[in-house]
Amino acid sequence: MGRPIEGRAAVLVYGLVLAILLLAAANLCVTLLLFGVLRVGPAGLSGLEFLPHEQLVWFLHRTDLQSIVAHKPHISSFKGEAMNIVGENSDVVLNAGAELRVGPRATRVSRVKEMRVVSPTTGKTVFSTDFKGFTIPKGIPNLSVSEAHVKRIRSAINDSLLITSGKQVYLKGNAGVDIRSRNVSIRAGQDVHLKSVNGRVVLDAKETIFRLRDLRPHDAGQASHPQYRLCVCAANGRVFRVAVKEQRFSCNHVRFPVSANPCT
Repeated sequence: MGRPIEGRAAVLVYGLVLAILLLAAANLCVTLLLFGVLRVGPAGLSGLEFLPHEQLVWFLHRTDLQSIVAHKPHISSFKGEAMNIVGENSDVVLNAGAELRVGPRATRVSRVKEMRVVSPTTGKTVFSTDFKGFTIPKGIPNLSVSEAHVKRIRSAINDSLLITSGKQVYLKGNAGVDIRSRNVSIRAGQDVHLKSVNGRVVLDAKETIFRLRDLRPHDAGQASHPQYRLCVCAANGRVFRVAVKEQRFSCNHVRFPVSANPCT
């Protein structure tokens, strides 16, 4: 018989055996954890099934994944079953050259030439960015957007076009903003700003009347309010208002003393 292992060699052997036992125990814990997460049973994966003939992966239960790289550009559910894609406290991003980002506050579509919304029942296109003119479908009373880039907005014949906001309405055109209507009414809780960077502000109408309401407490009970007309000085372009005293009153009837003339 050989000599027994003693001293430092025995410590190394026992340490190696203990390390192997710990590694085996850790491996067993990881294996059991994977079996629990993947729901592996005698029949295979309970939450996942591979369909090799169709080259599909079928998720049978709720699955938490950080990202999915699809071999084919199709992710769908079976007929008659709903498919829900949810991001826990984060956005859902679909990226296939074009990008669709769905978040709790906004839905963004980028890097696309055309986007279409198709009805699943009729197969008709409800909305497309390639439309020359987009008409709000019946049953939708209004369209709510935070920002829209359009060439023209118009209402149907004999219908009014109402643009409103709880805070501020901002209209900007790189080549100008042209507002045409039988009657244009601009109402604001505070100020109305008309600004032209490289050109002029033109108000052209048969009658231009601005109604300014003073909501101070001692006037709040009045039923009627004075009417004003907006006039522009031909010499310096200064805009000022004058009270309308009669029906045919125009800016040509305005007379100011020399000391208070806004056009000098």
